[in-house]
Amino acid sequence: MRSSAHATAYRPDIDGLRMVAVVPVVLFHLGVPGLAGGFVGVDVFFVISGYLITSIITAEMARGSFTLAGFYERRCRRILPALFAVVLASLAAGAIFMLPGEFEALSRSAIATTLFASNLYFWRDGVDYFGVPDYLPLLHTWSLAIEEQFYIGFPILLMLLARFGRHLVLATTALMVVGSFALAAYMTLRSPAASFFLIPTRAWELGLGALLALMPGLVVSGRVLREGLALVAALCLLLPVLLYDGRTAFPGLAALPPCLGAALVILLGRGGTTMLGRVLALRPFVFVGLISYSLYLWHWPVLAFLRLRLGTVELELATMLAALGLIAALSIASWRFVERPFRRTDAGRARVLGASAAGIAALAGVAGAVVLTNGLPQRLDPAVWQTLADIEASTKYTALREECFGFRRPDELCQIGADPEDSKQDHFLIWGDSHALSVAPALAQAAGEIGATGRLASYGTCAPLPGVVRPELPLLSRQRCSAFAQSILADLKQRDDIEIVFLLARWPLYVEGTRAPGEAGKPTTLECSPEVCGPAPDGNAEMVTSSLAHLVKEIRATGRTVVLIESIPEIGFDVPRQHILAAIWGNALPSAPNIAAIEKRAGRARAILDDLARREGVTLMPTAELICNGICATHDGDTLFWRDDDHLTETGALRFLKVPFAEALAANASVR
Repeated sequence: MRSSAHATAYRPDIDGLRMVAVVPVVLFHLGVPGLAGGFVGVDVFFVISGYLITSIITAEMARGSFTLAGFYERRCRRILPALFAVVLASLAAGAIFMLPGEFEALSRSAIATTLFASNLYFWRDGVDYFGVPDYLPLLHTWSLAIEEQFYIGFPILLMLLARFGRHLVLATTALMVVGSFALAAYMTLRSPAASFFLIPTRAWELGLGALLALMPGLVVSGRVLREGLALVAALCLLLPVLLYDGRTAFPGLAALPPCLGAALVILLGRGGTTMLGRVLALRPFVFVGLISYSLYLWHWPVLAFLRLRLGTVELELATMLAALGLIAALSIASWRFVERPFRRTDAGRARVLGASAAGIAALAGVAGAVVLTNGLPQRLDPAVWQTLADIEASTKYTALREECFGFRRPDELCQIGADPEDSKQDHFLIWGDSHALSVAPALAQAAGEIGATGRLASYGTCAPLPGVVRPELPLLSRQRCSAFAQSILADLKQRDDIEIVFLLARWPLYVEGTRAPGEAGKPTTLECSPEVCGPAPDGNAEMVTSSLAHLVKEIRATGRTVVLIESIPEIGFDVPRQHILAAIWGNALPSAPNIAAIEKRAGRARAILDDLARREGVTLMPTAELICNGICATHDGDTLFWRDDDHLTETGALRFLKVPFAEALAANASVR
């Protein structure tokens, strides 16, 4: 940050460190293989920011020239012009490329962004940064919100403590860093989203940089020691980029290496040069560091709108290169014609602060108008609007989702099938994750036609795998999933009705631990209790095998029939979105996968189910053969069979699975 030269000597290696921070972030978001941990660059930014800003504040305090008005004026000059440009450009692009609901959501996030509260907005909205953020053009602004929230309170804290002496300032900051880090380590395991997005668990990263600024006399002497520590710093910065991914518990203990690496680079530069410092000070690295703020701001909206327009998460190499070229051009132009002029303008403080407030109000007003009009649906051609309405009607959830889906006690589970008044008992239970919900309409209709009733136990992200949890989920979700499985099984053991239990989940996701090709989302690494899986289960597949076998034996011991249902084929693209893109832009619909591609993805899961069915003498209901007659048909005219890439619509479920469910009920349920 050259504007800080009056407060501390300019350090080209720190601008080079900015390059080390921003490039992995951009390449990670671009989807470059091997850089799945590139998100740690944001943490490096936090440390740099904490150091530079605190250096400026303490230098001005030492001269007696620090004022909050002056500090916030500089922040406005530094942050707002480029941010305003990006938000305005995103709203303009949203008006062209987005559907009304998407445009409304973008506008809500734009309001939060201009108020530096986007981290709170995305957290409250349940956004998973490692999940499906690819169509949220302003998601990356959560980090700006963290920084500005920190700088609302931290300068005031420094001012209040400074009168009591430097030692109290240092001790208080150190205590804040330790406390925030401990909270981050704790909350990352209990509530990963809150830990990721909120300031209390991120403050330690900015505070680490601030601690360095508060200890200007701390210097590492000795060339050999500095070079050794520089190597450690390089490894701390590089290895997380290469080794971390969406399964890493972050930002708990895992955030420590990149933050320490950044802190070491800053510290070592005080005592002299190192080989790492000289590399970072190279002019190309420094230049990328100088434009890093604009680069960070522009890269994500470009990629978000590109993926929105193409309807795919995975980008081909040529598309990646073109996107990088556009991002670089926008970033350089933004730095040259927006950042630098506004930072160097001789406008007075009152004018800068007034213009900043006016800009915030104007952007919030524009975005608010979009929200109030529900995303300006008038933008769309009436014929396109009718097509979208048909697609929405085709993929609309039944009342089962609202009334029956989620964590419920056994006595609260919905009855499906025939009118309960016409039946004295339940004949079946269908138990699973969201895939069970998606096929329930077919089972309900098949059951209703023969006078059978049953219960639906469907809880999202929660497969019927007792003893197995998904560590990437919040602690409460894990606890509820475990309690859900235990309560359903306990209820089965004490009931004297229910003759058949259908078990269904998205088995390939749990077995492979990875998403289907072309799908965004976190990988899944399972954990299993020793009581169910033994002391050292070897990976996801073994845990699924052990847990499912345990459950089937428990159910069979009650004298009931078990039907294992293969997962719904994963198509590899969002079917409704592709039809929407075809309606709006004339995009060609992607080719539906053939059964060979489906079996390649689900082969190991299928083998586990097939082997278990043979060993335990239970029924296996195939889905690939039933749904995919050579090719997996995704639609019939304007009627869609998938509501996304792996869940059937009600129409799809009835078309493909009603008859198999009817046959299974007729063979195993004695309707009285």
